[in-house]
Amino acid sequence: METQEKQTKKVVSKKVSEQSPKKSKRVYKGQKEVDHDLYKLLAAPMIKNQSWWTDRENLVGLEHCHMFHTIDSNGKEQFYSSQVGGHQHKITFERDDDGMIIPESVKIGPPVRRTKSGDIQLVVSRDKRGNVSKYDTHTHEMEYILSERIKVRQRNEEAAKRMAEFMQKTENKFAAHTTKVGEAETNVL
Repeated sequence: METQEKQTKKVVSKKVSEQSPKKSKRVYKGQKEVDHDLYKLLAAPMIKNQSWWTDRENLVGLEHCHMFHTIDSNGKEQFYSSQVGGHQHKITFERDDDGMIIPESVKIGPPVRRTKSGDIQLVVSRDKRGNVSKYDTHTHEMEYILSERIKVRQRNEEAAKRMAEFMQKTENKFAAHTTKVGEAETNVL
């Protein structure tokens, strides 16, 4: 005859095994899943001034390509290709009902440099007065590579607070060792 304790364990283990014959999907708290698409901007020639002197031009044609991610690691939608050769391209597009980019709607702009004040068109050369004499206006064709469903990273408020405190401490530490030399500042450690 079995003891009361052994009988209870058998009954509990039977109930647990009876409940889990079907698979269930895990549910993660605070996780957001988004679709990420990767595209390649196919090879195209760009013009680059390889001269060391400002008054002489040495324009060279270089083949290059870019990658384009539809979202960044925070899940925010992207509208610029990766940077190659000191420039990137603004990409405009429309999506279908499934969220895929409609190929016919894709427009790839000329090469630009992004600044805080806005996009600046890529200048290849200037005349002797400093006026722009030539812009690079190349564009690319775009090719689909793959899609992924990714989990968007969540911001950890406690870690962000500690990082801000650390940065403030190190900034004050380096500020104490900064000296002015002419117009430029240098850090003396």
